[in-house]
Amino acid sequence: HGAILEPQGKIINGAGQDQASYMNYWNVMHTQDKPLIYMTYINLRDATSDWTDGLKANLMLNGKFQIPQIGLALTVDGTPSAHFEQDVAAGLYDDKITMFIDGLESLAIPAYVRIGYEFNGTAWNGYEPVPYKNAFIRITNMIRARKLEIATVWNFSLDVGANMNYMDYYPGDAYVDWWAINLFSATHMSDPISQSFLDNAGVHHKPVMLGETTPRFLFVQNGQQTWNQWFSPFFTFIHTYPEVKAFCYIDWDWSQYEQFKDCGDSRLEMNSLIGGYFANEMYSLQ
Repeated sequence: HGAILEPQGKIINGAGQDQASYMNYWNVMHTQDKPLIYMTYINLRDATSDWTDGLKANLMLNGKFQIPQIGLALTVDGTPSAHFEQDVAAGLYDDKITMFIDGLESLAIPAYVRIGYEFNGTAWNGYEPVPYKNAFIRITNMIRARKLEIATVWNFSLDVGANMNYMDYYPGDAYVDWWAINLFSATHMSDPISQSFLDNAGVHHKPVMLGETTPRFLFVQNGQQTWNQWFSPFFTFIHTYPEVKAFCYIDWDWSQYEQFKDCGDSRLEMNSLIGGYFANEMYSLQ
């Protein structure tokens, strides 16, 4: 599609969502298939001109070129009443946007930015279609004015269900470089909505990133059973849709966190069969 930071002839992979889990994922991958994308997050309200200093240090740890994939929040996750995209759209956060971009510029490397990720998750982020679109456009225009190699990413959540039109939140082809969808439950891979989203991305000539993905409600310790239930359909999904050009895996033990205690354990390093299969799949993505 010729989009900014779109790989040619291969699918790139990455991981998150903290330094420790990233390194665990890194160590599972074969030498020639180390992740290219490093997933991280920031709330726009927390942006300072030097906010990327710690991120840059993490990116340098492995001695290999890496591209950050940054989730830029315009709300407080889990507190929908805290959304402030309407104020962003009105120009009240221009100073924070400037500092956010200052940080990107100081990185001096390309980046993907998921602006207001999971835009349609009103139950946990509260975004409303019109101000969301206007906020996305405002941030995009300010990024592009600085002429940085930054790809804007429009990120959809499947967890909302079928009773909404995600295109109500679409800022427009001129402002969106990549589409993105998050895949968690095994059913997401066969969901007609995900299939429609991928097909629609093709119509709009946009590459697709799997912005966040993890085998929710499953445990890698179950080996082949979990591979058959989630990982095999996951890679089949990737191979089915040529629009998919990148994915970011969350290598975490979700069960250690009270709010996610039923979400399982996705750490590839905890099962040699799954870790080996997963690493070997990278060959098929070249």
